[in-house]
Amino acid sequence: MPAAEDPTITVEIEFDPVGAPDVWTDVSAYFVQGSTSRGRAQELERDQAGTCTLELRNDDRRFDPSHAAGPYYPNIKPMRRVRVIAAYDDGLGSVGYPVFQGYIESWDQTYTSQNVASATIYAVDGTAVLAGAELPVSVYVAEVQADSPTHWWRLNEPDGQTIAFDSSGNGNDATYVDSPIRGQQGLVSRDPNTSTLFDHPVGNLVSFSGGPITAFPFTLEAVVMIPEARDNEFRQIYDQAIDSNNWVSLWIEDTAIGQPGKVVIAIRNGGTTQRSVISTSRVDDGSVHHIAVRGVSGTEIRMYVDGVEETNVLTAGTAVIPAGAYTANMGNWVDTGGGGEFGLAGYLQDVAVYNTALSAARVAVHADAMSHPRQADPPGTRMGYILDLVDWPAANRDLDTGLSVLQSATLGQTALEHIQKVADSDFGRVFISKDGDVKFIGRASIGNTPGPYTFGEDSGAGELGYVAIRLDYSRNLIKNDVTISRTDGVAQRVVDTSSLAEYQRHSYFSEGLFHDDDSLSLAVATALVSAYAEPLLRVTGIDLAPRGAPGTLFPAALGLELGDNITVKRRPQGVGSAISQVCVVEGISHSFAAKAWSTSLTLSPAIPALGV
Repeated sequence: MPAAEDPTITVEIEFDPVGAPDVWTDVSAYFVQGSTSRGRAQELERDQAGTCTLELRNDDRRFDPSHAAGPYYPNIKPMRRVRVIAAYDDGLGSVGYPVFQGYIESWDQTYTSQNVASATIYAVDGTAVLAGAELPVSVYVAEVQADSPTHWWRLNEPDGQTIAFDSSGNGNDATYVDSPIRGQQGLVSRDPNTSTLFDHPVGNLVSFSGGPITAFPFTLEAVVMIPEARDNEFRQIYDQAIDSNNWVSLWIEDTAIGQPGKVVIAIRNGGTTQRSVISTSRVDDGSVHHIAVRGVSGTEIRMYVDGVEETNVLTAGTAVIPAGAYTANMGNWVDTGGGGEFGLAGYLQDVAVYNTALSAARVAVHADAMSHPRQADPPGTRMGYILDLVDWPAANRDLDTGLSVLQSATLGQTALEHIQKVADSDFGRVFISKDGDVKFIGRASIGNTPGPYTFGEDSGAGELGYVAIRLDYSRNLIKNDVTISRTDGVAQRVVDTSSLAEYQRHSYFSEGLFHDDDSLSLAVATALVSAYAEPLLRVTGIDLAPRGAPGTLFPAALGLELGDNITVKRRPQGVGSAISQVCVVEGISHSFAAKAWSTSLTLSPAIPALGV
C-alpha cells in the first residue's frame, strides 16, 4: 500500500517527571507494534481502565533499566507517562490523532538471541493513578489540612486512650486528664470520627504543655455541641495560660456580663484583659456549632459562629500575647480551682490552631465543610473538587456540568471510586480519554442524535465500510426488576410484570448514589425498565480495516471517542431494505504496526429513555 495511506505512529515517553516535567522524548524509531483497549463491554457497566501494549526494539539496551550507559538511564522506571499519536494525511494536510496516554506499569525484557532484544511496555491510563489516590476521611479534614494548622487535636480517641494525637503532622500530642468521656457522637457531617464529652463540675480536660498561640496573626477554631443552656456556668472551650494573669482564652460566658451562652475570646497580659470580643448569638442550644477566631492583630480580633462573623467588642485595648511557659487546656480552665467549675458541659471536637489569620472566606468554607460538606454540588463541580484533592492537573479535565444535585460528600475512599459514583449518580459516564483527560459525560449529553459517521455497505451513499459486524439478541440485557437508591434515601423499585412472566426475573441494582432526590431514582428506574424489559436485536460491535479504504475511514477510526454516536446500517443477505441503528461507542480497541492497522468498536444502541 502507498505510504500515504498509513498513519505515522509516534510514541513518546516522559522519562523524568520530576526534573523535566512535560518533556516528551520521541522513541518512535524503535517502535515495532502495539495495541490499545479502552471503554466497557456494555452501557450498564462502568468504564474500565484503558490499557496499551507497545513493543520496542532494544538491541542496544536503551530500554534496559540496568544498563547504566543507556541514553535514558536511570529513568527506565514504572509510572512514566507514555503517549501514542497517529498522524494521518488525507490529502488536505496531516492531522495528529491521540490514540492513548497513560502510565507505564512495566518494562518487560525479551531476548531471542545475544544480539536481538525487545522491551515490551505495558501501560494503563490515569485510572490507575485515581484508583491509588486515597481521599481524606471527610471534606472537613481536607479543608483543615489545606490550611496547614500548627496544632490540631481531633479528640476522636476511644475511651481509655490517654493521648490526644495531633493531626497536624507536627507531633504536638496532648494528654487526657481526669477521664473525659471519649468516643462520643461525631459532630462533623460525613466524618467517621467521634467527639469527647467534658463534664461539669468535673475537672476533666485535655492538656498540652506549650503555647500554640504565640503571636499575631493566628486562627483558633473548634467544633462544639452544648446540649443545654446553663446561664450560671462559665464553660471553657480552650485556654492557654502562664498563670492567672497571663492567658489567651476562649469560653462560653455565664451571667457575669448579662450575656450567657455566648462565645468570648480574651487576651490578658500582666493581669489586665487587653482585648476581648463576644459573639452575638448563643451556642448552648443543643446544635453543633463551628467556632472560629481570627486574630489579625492586637487591635483586630474577629469572632465567627458557623462561618458568619459575630464580632462584638467588649474590651477595646491593644492585645499583646504573653510570652512564657504555657499550659494549654481544652474542655476546662488551666487553673481548675473549684474542681472543674469551668468544665465545658458539652462535646468538643477538632480544636485547631494556625499561625496565620485565615481569610473570612476560608473560615466559611471550614464551617460549611463541618455541616454541609459540598452539598448541592453539580456532578462536574464535585469531580473537579475530588481531582483537586489528588492534584490531578486542571488542564487534563473535560467535565460536563451534569444535571443532578448532589448530597453532602462522603469521602474516605479512592478518588476513582468517588468520581465513578458521582457519574453513576448523574447516570452518565466517566473515563480517561485518549489524550489523557478525565472526561465526564453527563446524562444531558447522552442523546440519540447520529454522529458524523455512518457505517454500512453502500459506499455510494457515503457509508464507511466495515470488515465485520457483531449482533446480539439474548437475555443478557433484559432488566425487568430495577432498584435505584441514593444515600439516605428510599429505594425506588420498578417491576415490569409482563416481562417477568415471559422472561423470568432479571434484576438490576444501583445503590448508595449521591443525588438528592428520590423522584430521580424513580424516574431512572422507570426509564431503565422501559428500555430493557424486552430483548432488543443490538449492534454490539464492528471491526474496521482502514488501510486501502476511502480516505475518510482512518479519520473515523482514529477520531472517534468513547461516548460518540455513530450510525450502523446493515442489509442482511441483501433481503429487504437497510436496517439502521444509532449506536453509542462503548469501547475502542486498536492494533497497529508499520503498514498495519485494525480497529474494533464495541457498541450499544442509543436509547433516548436514558437521557432522563
